[in-house]
This record gives sequence, C-alpha cells and structure tokens, in this order.
Amino acid sequence: MQLIVIFSTTGVFPQNYGTAGYLNIHHSVGQASLESSSPINPAAMILDTSNYILLGAKPSRFGISELNPCMISAQYKLDSSRVMGVNIYGLGGDLYSEISGELRFANQINDIVTVGASIEFNRLMIKNYENISYTTINIGAVINLSESLKAGFALRNLLRSNAGQDDKTTYQESVAGLSYRINSEIFIDADIAVIINSVSSFGFALKYIPQKNFAIRTAFKTNPNILEIAAMLNIYSDISFSAGIDYNEIFGISPELTIKFIM
Repeated sequence: MQLIVIFSTTGVFPQNYGTAGYLNIHHSVGQASLESSSPINPAAMILDTSNYILLGAKPSRFGISELNPCMISAQYKLDSSRVMGVNIYGLGGDLYSEISGELRFANQINDIVTVGASIEFNRLMIKNYENISYTTINIGAVINLSESLKAGFALRNLLRSNAGQDDKTTYQESVAGLSYRINSEIFIDADIAVIINSVSSFGFALKYIPQKNFAIRTAFKTNPNILEIAAMLNIYSDISFSAGIDYNEIFGISPELTIKFIM
C-alpha cells in the first residue's frame, strides 16, 4: 500500500448546501485541481486512476472557531471503466452542527464519454430546534474532446430537495466548463456555475507542476470574488503534503488542510 498525505485549500470538499463542505470554486472536470478530478462532478472520478482515502479539515473557517468543517473521502476502482466513491463531511459546534454523506459512482462508456451520479444525505442540527434531514441526487459527465481538452458538466440537487419549505440554502446548481492540458506541467480549468433562479459565476484555475514531486495551484471565482492559492509536495513516492488558503471578499481568509492515503 502507498501512503500519500496532502494538505490543501483549493476546493477539496465536495459541494454541500450547508456550511460544512461548501466548495468555493467549482470546476466540472478538475484537471487543474491538486487532486486531478472534480469534487463536484462524480464522473470526473475516472480521471484519478488510484484508490485512496482522503482526510481534510478547514480549521477556524473565516476566522470563526465554530466553523471548523472536516471531511473523509474515499475512492475505489471497480475495474478499468467503473469507479465508486464516498464522501463524509461535517461541522461540529455548540449552536449548530451538520453531517453529510455522499455515495458516488462513475462509468466510462467509451473512450469519449464518462457519466456519473451520486446520492447525498444531509442532517442539520440546531440547538433548541428540531433536527432537519434531506437527500439530494447529483449527476455529471466528462467528454474527451481531444487528448488534451476535456469538457465537463454537473447538476447538483437534481430533484430540488431542500431542508424545509422556507429554506433558501439548498440550491440546485449546474456547472459546465472546459479543462485543457497545455503540456505535462500546466493544466487550466474554466467553468460557468449557475445556481438555478439565483446567481451565476465564472471560475478559473491554473495548476503548474514544475517538478515531478511538486505542484502549485491558483484559482479565481466571481460573484463573490474568491481567490485560492495552494501547493503540494511529495516528500516520498508515497507521501505528499500541500497547504494553502482561500480569500473570500465577503468573509475573509480561510485555511484548508487534507491528508490523502493512496492504496
């Protein structure tokens, strides 16, 4: 078994509609992510050829001690064309806590098209209020336009599930974009994200691998403006570290750390 450890702030958490796993910058393919696949598009799991377990945390998100989400993510290749994955993430606090789990599946239909789907369970607990539970269905696809160019699409919360009749946080969101590999060292992602009947935004990411065991990434998103910067270092062939921050123009700076075990 190989062991890889990663510390990162560039959108490791899958999209969650509460506070715990909210991903700032969404990329439908995710080649420019440090993990080389999209955490919001289940079809993009096929791009990561490894089996892994990943642990992550965002200590004191936005400088608020109550906001300290953590997550566990795992992926297992069933065969050369099918992948299963699971994400569990949550937020613990005295006044508010949240836990969510997502079961993911991707199937490569041919050399061009891969499709994916996931089911996500969410439970919100607010002090002195009734607990809330709801489930969402998510779908996605990745299309190989050429050896270097890929297109992706993801639709989160297909059935428009929500945490309550008056809830305004359980969005239905679509993300579509392109990912281009300039060469073996440079990757670019560009996407449009639309929260249905609400807002839209543009996201861009660049990953650069100057050496085999070192990668850096920067990403930017509009509405609101968010900037992410992170770096990853492979200390050994089976151990990697990465660290970074994201800056949100409304809420400020947040760190994010993850640990990844390759099996």
